[in-house]
Amino acid sequence: MRMIGIALGIAIVTFFTLESFDFDAKPPAKPQPVTPTYTQYMSCQQGEDYSDLAFGNMISGFNSLDIKGLVMAAGHTIVDGDSVGGNDFRWQLFWKDKKSAESFWDKGPSDEFSAWADASRSVMVCDGVGRRDYAFELPGVQPDWGGASEFVSIFRACKYTENGGKSSLSSMYSKFNDFVAKENKDASWHVFSTRAKRGPFDYAVYFHDGENSEAFMEYDFFWVNYLADLDEAAERGAQWVETGGDLQAEFDEIAECNDPATFTSQVLYSMIKPEDT
Repeated sequence: MRMIGIALGIAIVTFFTLESFDFDAKPPAKPQPVTPTYTQYMSCQQGEDYSDLAFGNMISGFNSLDIKGLVMAAGHTIVDGDSVGGNDFRWQLFWKDKKSAESFWDKGPSDEFSAWADASRSVMVCDGVGRRDYAFELPGVQPDWGGASEFVSIFRACKYTENGGKSSLSSMYSKFNDFVAKENKDASWHVFSTRAKRGPFDYAVYFHDGENSEAFMEYDFFWVNYLADLDEAAERGAQWVETGGDLQAEFDEIAECNDPATFTSQVLYSMIKPEDT
């Protein structure tokens, strides 16, 4: 059980060449980042017609839908470890808030959404009825939700010890961030941000919001690290083993976590498009 992987990676520099400039013209308005506060996971199964091409067409159709309050969607495919609940693919919806999520499901699918779902059913089917609801925290960099389209997610399912609780967990965040800042002072890559400066890696901590399926309710929270790629994940995991022992021991006093499950992840939809950032 090792708690932290640390994102190190890519700095993006864009050069703008201006041949002319109209001082009276106003720059086009860019979409303002919206920080989601609520997320849902759905377990999915590939259909008989699944292929990379078919899935790509399915996602293109999804991006054409108008889903109010949806900030981002991501897909996670397991590549190593045991997945809680046994599902190999997870579809994650990031919502502006809980109200937006409830409104979408309560109203039922639009005709446009139903047509997309029917056309996609032979490619992939996701369990919307059995969706899992979570509030979550982003203790590191505050994202603008326009970052990398592909990344790696390291999931850990955790239970509090008799000494643990949400307040003691929250007290660990700054210690993890300080560790990362010290050990990786040149880190500049962030999954969910295009503007983040050097600093803490991306990670999120998910908490149940209501009753989820039994296999997941056995755990109090889920700690997820987001990294650039599988090589990066292995490197940061090894670094944590070498240098993070003291902090690991402190964490072990308040929580016990399963061995990590590694997923390759892909942004399926983002309200902030790359050309808008």
